[in-house]
Amino acid sequence: MSWIILTFLAFLFWGLWAFFEKVGTKYLDPASILIYETLGIIVVTLFLLISVKFKVPFNSRGAFFAFASGIVATIATIFFLFALTKGKVSVVVLLTSLYPLVTIILSILFLKEKLDFREVAGIMFALIAIGLLAK
Repeated sequence: MSWIILTFLAFLFWGLWAFFEKVGTKYLDPASILIYETLGIIVVTLFLLISVKFKVPFNSRGAFFAFASGIVATIATIFFLFALTKGKVSVVVLLTSLYPLVTIILSILFLKEKLDFREVAGIMFALIAIGLLAK
């Protein structure tokens, strides 16, 4: 599959994910939603493990960063769920979808990546969007 199809599928499933979470907040508290969401993750992970015949490569540094990403993603999801209970899904999703700004800043500081003018302009527009959407 091409990267553009994969990107579109990620876009579609992330959109469904946020919508399902918002609907879930009408019936359950954020902690309960996260528990059920995690059960869904386990089901998909089991299918993935079966597809690779339970042979998962190991690298200590890679495993550390993967584990850390799981921890911070779970914490972010908890904050996201609480935000959904208090705010409009349209605004919460738009503001949280600006998370790449954090990644960009960390990449510049620690990975020594460089930005061109177009990328800097995009970041500036994202910051303007935050100002327009946040109340």
